[in-house]
Amino acid sequence: MKANLLLVLVFFIILGIYSVSAESSMNLTGKWVEEKIEGFRYSGELLNSTGTEDYWILNQTGNVVFGTNVFNDSTKMVEELIAGSIRSDGKTVFIVDSSGGTYIADITADDTLTINYINTGTKKAESNYAFALYQVLKREK
Repeated sequence: MKANLLLVLVFFIILGIYSVSAESSMNLTGKWVEEKIEGFRYSGELLNSTGTEDYWILNQTGNVVFGTNVFNDSTKMVEELIAGSIRSDGKTVFIVDSSGGTYIADITADDTLTINYINTGTKKAESNYAFALYQVLKREK
């Protein structure tokens, strides 16, 4: 009887430890609107802006995110496909875009993503520049 009780107790302890350590990722599905952007072009031109029309539309399946980055490239609104994955810690998202850029996004609150972006892909080949930026997106409610 004591052995069975001990076995059941160990089972529930292991189950409890697993449920505490197995964090599920926050759901990032929705529209994320740019609140702030700061950047630097390889050519030396600074990018600074607030209150733009730029946004992301994200969908999520498990730890995989995908969607569209909508932004103004100074001449027109561009819709660029993006996809990535959430790190096992549930606090960092790694995303790539179709022009060769890489985003590292920190989930800093339920409604905030802080993003570091580096692009040395096709933008550099097409326009002879690359750029890096820091961006803050807020989830639209």
